[in-house]
Parts: sequence; structure tokens; C-alpha cells
Amino acid sequence: MSLLLGAEACLERLRIVEQGSGLVADVRLNGVKRQKVFAALAWRPGADYDLFLRTDRGWLSFGAQAPTLAESSMQVELLAPYDSGAAEMLQPGAASKSHGAVIAAGDYTTCALILRSGIQRQALLQGSLTLDAPAEFDQTNLPPDVALRGQAGRWVMSFTRRFSGVGDVHALVFRVRAPLGAASLLGARLTLSHGGKPQHYQRQIRLKAMDAAQMATRIKVLADSLPASAIGLVDSRATAQTLYFRPPMFVTLTRWLGLGEAVKMYWQPYSYQSIVLRNDSRDTVSLLINAKTVSADSDRTPAAFYPPDLFTGTMKDMSVVVSASLLPGERARVAVPIFISSTPMPGQYRRQVTIKPMAGSKPIMVLESPLHIRTMNWRALFFTLAALVTAAIGFAVLAWKFRGILAGLKIRWVVIIALFGSLNFVGVNLPIMVFGAMIQGLLGPFSGLITGLFSDLLYFALTVTLIRLIPRPGVVALSSLVRYLLAAIIAGGFQITDLVYLGTAIAVKESALYLAGVTRKKEEFVWNWPNMCLLAALLALGDAFLNATSIYIHMVVFRLYFADWYIALNVVVNGLIYTTMAVLLGKRFSDRLVWAED
Repeated sequence: MSLLLGAEACLERLRIVEQGSGLVADVRLNGVKRQKVFAALAWRPGADYDLFLRTDRGWLSFGAQAPTLAESSMQVELLAPYDSGAAEMLQPGAASKSHGAVIAAGDYTTCALILRSGIQRQALLQGSLTLDAPAEFDQTNLPPDVALRGQAGRWVMSFTRRFSGVGDVHALVFRVRAPLGAASLLGARLTLSHGGKPQHYQRQIRLKAMDAAQMATRIKVLADSLPASAIGLVDSRATAQTLYFRPPMFVTLTRWLGLGEAVKMYWQPYSYQSIVLRNDSRDTVSLLINAKTVSADSDRTPAAFYPPDLFTGTMKDMSVVVSASLLPGERARVAVPIFISSTPMPGQYRRQVTIKPMAGSKPIMVLESPLHIRTMNWRALFFTLAALVTAAIGFAVLAWKFRGILAGLKIRWVVIIALFGSLNFVGVNLPIMVFGAMIQGLLGPFSGLITGLFSDLLYFALTVTLIRLIPRPGVVALSSLVRYLLAAIIAGGFQITDLVYLGTAIAVKESALYLAGVTRKKEEFVWNWPNMCLLAALLALGDAFLNATSIYIHMVVFRLYFADWYIALNVVVNGLIYTTMAVLLGKRFSDRLVWAED
């Protein structure tokens, strides 16, 4: 099944429903920008189907009837050059509209006839492809089962293909070379027969040969950056042009925490380089992008950056080869994989990217950018070790004092503590669980400024309110345990990193409250402005340490690397500013509460 839209659209979802039987297929397309949609399904001959396609402009609906076995045909595409992405499904009995493509001057361009079976049985297909091409035809690289006849610029290829069923695909690959200058019109007429009435197809393709200098004026590089995701989205939280590797000390620490090492997949990229291109020509352009990592002082690729052979193609210089096809005026983001087979030496490297036309030998342009490899972050190590020691002290003191803490609490106080722990989970953890991904998608690295309103501002406002009602040691620790247990049970699973952060948070907060005099003086503590300023300062410093600790633990354990500005933003805004505001807000709110003693 194929759909051809009137214009390109961002495709979100495709649903196919057979009338009388129900849902056949439900495919999420993840916002890919296309004009045509293809789906393979086991259709029932003569059945009626409803097709629903959701785009960025809303839902579209179509009705279609499956052909009978006698009427079923092949899905036919003619790609010139191959992987141009600009061809549409050819329709039998009608001439398809022409389209243009740019090819490299002086080089043969690979073209392909793609045949995909729509017959629900085995079939022997006989075909004849006639090409009216003023371009030069390469007769030396045809498949052995193709018979070729040619005269006066007309070439006829006869072939036979056997198909096993629906979705079976065969490709007939051939090569042409167009002269430099004016566009050459490649006319194609195709006849297919598989036991019934022959079907005829027609198409015209305008091939325009350009040299590298001409192409370079039409292909623009809008951005070149790393690290990026597998779809080319740049992580602005990470340091630009930098890859981070955990040193052996960090790996040992991770294993000691019980997290283990992730399985090393040689075929899986370590990261990606994002290249944004724009085609300013009036024709489709197909490109090959070669990228490699070399030493700072030579063009040699260190062994640690060797990619798998699957991604090098025929290249012998250890570069990764990916393709890209740009329609006229299209802007495309290309994700180039970066493979790491072993931990490289820290230092400076270079990324070399060569952009060539498909099947061309001369590059359009060569891009070069620095690559920094870092393996040791002393701040991350210091904060992680400090968190481990602090968490151990926090849990040890809590276990030692636990019975005494409970003995000093009234029953209703325990209920209030549990209530505030639950309120912290509902008001702090739950909104981040539900909306965190959406906020991250909308704001990127600045999402912490919004989630910090819950995790820091609201949390410490509730904490100050609770400790003013029950100014006793261990109250905040018990409330934190209730909140953590609820989050762990509902979110699923207990992680070592969470326990380290929990133990550190208990020790830091209880220490700040004790030093400020709240849990040391208890009911004798005076909630005046000087004491409040001292409490705000101690809690803010403690929360700044907790925010930094959370980030650095993730760097150590999960192989992340955050930019210094991102760390400073979270520490200053979430740790210092939000916490200071929360203490003052908690005092103002607790002033309105009436605490009744029996």
C-alpha cells in the first residue's frame, strides 16, 4: 500500500482498518517529513480498507479496496540516482510526472529499478525496461541475468525475476553518465508481466551534471556540532565538541556500587555528530558524507576510533560513510555516527568531514572541527566520594538514633510526618514524573529551572512548614524516607544512586537544621528574621551541595558529561535562589497554621 500526498508533511501515525474485521496496522512515524507513505500488509483480496494518517496538520482519512489476485501488481520505483529519495510509486497505464536530480559530472551515477511484490503467491515476473538516454550507459556492471540491447541512444534491458510473496523486493541496478552542462532527459518505459495482462509504466527524469565547484555553491552547511543524539539533535547541556570517558577509577567505583558495566556493543555508536545541510538548487541532490577522527597533528585515525566495516563502505581510511538526499530547497539534519572501540587517550583530536555527490569522486566541501577527549573530572570524583561518605554517616546516625527518634514523637506527629512525606511525593515527585519529559523537550537544558520549582522551591517550603510544626531531630529524615518509598514503589525499583543521594540529603538537611538551632533548641527556637536568614543560608548551601552531587554522581555512574555553565545554573538557581525563597515562603505559610496541643 502506498499513499502520495499533495505536499510534504510531518507524518505522526498511520492506522489501517479492514471494514468488518478491525484494526490491521497501527504505525507511529515519529514526525518524519515525507510526501509518500508505504506500508506492507497481508491484505485480503477484494476487501475494503479505511486508512487514517495523522500529520502535523491533523488527521487524513482514505478509503481503498484491495485488488483481487488477478488484478494485483508490483510496486514500482525508479531511482536516479539511487537513494535519491525523490521517486514516487509508478502507476500502471499512466505517465508519472518528471522530476530532476543533480549528479556528479564526469562520473557514472548509479540508478535502480525497485520492484516490490504485491502478489500473495509465488510469481515469475518478466520485464523489459527501455531507456531513452542521451547519457552514456555503463554496460560493464549489469547483473548476469539481464539481456541488454542498445542502439542510437536507446537501451533495452530484459530480465526475469522470481517473487515468493507479498513484500518480496528485487532491484535492477544500472549506471549512466550525463554530459556536463545542459540537463539530460532520461526517459524510461517499463513493461511487466507475471502471467496476466502486461502492465506498462512511464517516467522521465531530468539529470543535470554539475562539477564540484558548482555543487558547492548550492549545498550550504548550516551547523556542524557534537555530541548529538541518533537523530541529530544536539544536547546543549553537554560541552560542545567534547566526548567524556570514565577513567578506570570511575569504572571501579561504579562496579563497587553494584551498577556494573553496560554491555559494550561494537556496532553501536558512542555518540553522533550533527550536520545540518540545505539544498539551494532546484533539483534533488544525493550526497555521500565521509567522516573520521584523526590525530591533532596528522591525518591518521587512532585505533580507538576505528568504525565497524559495515559503516566504512569501500573506504580504506577508516571513515564512516552515510548518505543524505535533499529535495529542492530542503533543509536536512544528518546524524553521523562516532564509533569508539576502546578508551582513547585524553587530548585534542580533529573531526574531518568530506561531502561528495553520490557516485562522485571529487568532494564538494571538507569540514574540520576540533574534538576534545576528557577522561578525568576531579570535581565529579570529589563530590561522588563526599556523597558516599556523607550518605554512610547519614544512614549510620539514623539507624543509631532511629528508636530514640520514634520514642520522642507523639502519635499524631508521626501521622503529620507521613502526611507531609506523601504531600512531598504528590507535589514534588509526581509532577516531575508526569511532565518532566515534556518540559525537557520544550526547554532543553533550561528545564531544570521549571522542575526546580517543584524539587527545590515547593519541597523546602513544605519542609520548613513541617519542621516548624514539629521541631525535632529526625523529622525531616522520616519525611524523606516516606517520600522516597512512595516514589520507589510507584516508579518501580530501588537504585543504588538514589540511596546514596537519599542518605546524603538526610545528613545535609538534618545538619543544617541542627546548626541553625531549629532541632537543637526545639520549641525555644525563635522564628525571627535573623534566625530565618541563618536557616536560609545553611539550607541553601546544603541544597547547592546536593544539586552538584546529583549531577556529578550521574557523570560518574552513567557516563554523562555536563557543561560547566549547566552545572553552575542548577547549583545557583535551584540550590541557592529557590531554596532561599522556599525558606521565607515556608515561614510565611507556617505563620498561618494553628497548632493545637491536647
